[in-house]
Amino acid sequence: MISIVIRTLNEKDSLQKLLFMLKKQKCSVPFEIIVVDNESTDGTKELAESFDAKVITLPKNAFSYPKSMNLGIENSSYEYVVLTVGHSLPTSDKWLQTVVKNFENPKMAGFYGPCRPRKNAHLLEFFFTITGI
Repeated sequence: MISIVIRTLNEKDSLQKLLFMLKKQKCSVPFEIIVVDNESTDGTKELAESFDAKVITLPKNAFSYPKSMNLGIENSSYEYVVLTVGHSLPTSDKWLQTVVKNFENPKMAGFYGPCRPRKNAHLLEFFFTITGI
C-alpha cells in the first residue's frame, strides 16, 4: 500500500488535474492521498478534500521544503511513500503501478522518476530537469 504526499500552495487548477489523474490510476494496491497545504487561499484545501485527500496544513511561517515533505510522511498510513508536488502530473494511468513494481525489489530503498517541466515552469525547474539534480 502506498501513500502519495503532495506539497502545494495555491495550485488549485493544477492540483485538480493531478488528483483526477491519480484517481484514474490502474494500480494493484490501495493508496491514499495526503496534501500538505501551505495555507492556500484559492480553494486548494477544499478541492483536495473533495477528492477524499487527507489535508495537513503547514503554516506559511513554518514552511520549508523538507519540513513539508516530512510532515506528509509523518501523517502517512502506509510503508511506502511517493513524494510529489501539486503541479506535477503522472505520465500515464500506469504511473503508480510502475512505482509499485520498483518497491517489489528488496534491494530498492528509494528511487527517482523522470519528470517533464510544465510549459510555464520557472527556468530553474527546466535546469534541474535537464541536469537531473
